[in-house]
Amino acid sequence: MDKVSLKNAALCVDEIKNLNEAEYQIYRADIAKKYNITATALDKIRKDVCNTNKDDVDDELFEEFDPYTEDVSISEVIKNIQTCLEQCLYMQPEYVLVCALWVTCTWFVDVLEISPYLLISAPEKRCGKTQLLNLLAEFAYHPLLASNVSMASLYYFADQPKTPTFLIDEADQFMDADKKEFIGILNCGYSRNTAYVMRVAGDRIKRPKRFKCFGFKAISGISIKGLSETILDRSCIVNLKRKPINQTKIKPRDLNPDLLLEIKSKLARLAIDYKEQVKTHKVQTLLDGLNDRQIDNWEPLLTLVELSQDNELLEQTKQAAIKLSKAHDENFLESSHHKTLRMIAIALSKTDKETEAISARQLADIVYQQVNQELSVRQVSLCLKSYDLTSKQTIQEDGSNKRCYSLQEIKKAIESYITEEELNADVI
Repeated sequence: MDKVSLKNAALCVDEIKNLNEAEYQIYRADIAKKYNITATALDKIRKDVCNTNKDDVDDELFEEFDPYTEDVSISEVIKNIQTCLEQCLYMQPEYVLVCALWVTCTWFVDVLEISPYLLISAPEKRCGKTQLLNLLAEFAYHPLLASNVSMASLYYFADQPKTPTFLIDEADQFMDADKKEFIGILNCGYSRNTAYVMRVAGDRIKRPKRFKCFGFKAISGISIKGLSETILDRSCIVNLKRKPINQTKIKPRDLNPDLLLEIKSKLARLAIDYKEQVKTHKVQTLLDGLNDRQIDNWEPLLTLVELSQDNELLEQTKQAAIKLSKAHDENFLESSHHKTLRMIAIALSKTDKETEAISARQLADIVYQQVNQELSVRQVSLCLKSYDLTSKQTIQEDGSNKRCYSLQEIKKAIESYITEEELNADVI
């Protein structure tokens, strides 16, 4: 190689060193032409650059896919994934759509600021939770089944330069006391600017080290209500039901492997072609009735849909967001304290008890008598405390002294936090 070529080779190092393999293959010819370097010479430079920055595990940990050689539309890929999900699983259309959008978003993890969780729940076994998780693993960016990851290696995997998509089956296994560190990673892995945990690490000399934990995570379990309210609040929830006897579905293993490879190649191409657009896009779609956190959860998904310029897909996504977020509020996102306050509100609405002060024990008894729901004194006390209601020593009619709450203050809290629809609901 002559001196001019060597100079050009040095200039192009900065341009290629941060490209992943898929991006390099797309831009290889253009870069070689730009710097007047043969493609073979450029490959040698690329190899040297990769060896200099090579991670010992990263290349072995995740399978890479060559990007599709033709232009790909976002809506086309999403519909391809939807078709695979529909062929294998019994799911509501809204759930199929949110899964397809979520797993496509995993390919843009490096440029997104929010990574909403996907929670897969079901009331009983054999509803397809594990099958759905395995299908998502087929399409997700750098999928990693966390059920096979020890706590000791978890931080290492989460801190890899190539961000993994964690896929967690049997979520209840991670609720034990010795797995609370995993919950810590989930709690702070939602927003990029706060997605790190501090731990002491080192073979010989222990020093504080900051581990990044930002990234997409899908969590599956028969009941996900045991998860923290923080995680529930940051999630898109898919609630599966058992397939009817007259429904016929194929096994995920019977899907055409060539089709699966083609979809993954298309996803790799999308990640290249739309990377900068996803990074800078500002969502314009208004989602009426959703709170700020729910809007944040849907923002990455809506980013892709708006960039697809598919009006039909946009309307479907908008309706799905509103419907599933409402189901969220009704079934999952209602905090334990809010639910307790709602029980108290319904019970009090059914009794004509006249008093200025009432104890936690009396409230628990009224709830049991009127709505047949058992509450402990501690549950009632913690609930009222969360709404800034405090008890005071009060002399009772029988002369005893008890800590009681102002019934008027409780009713004010109920008026502020419990809607008429919640108050009149048939189901607690």
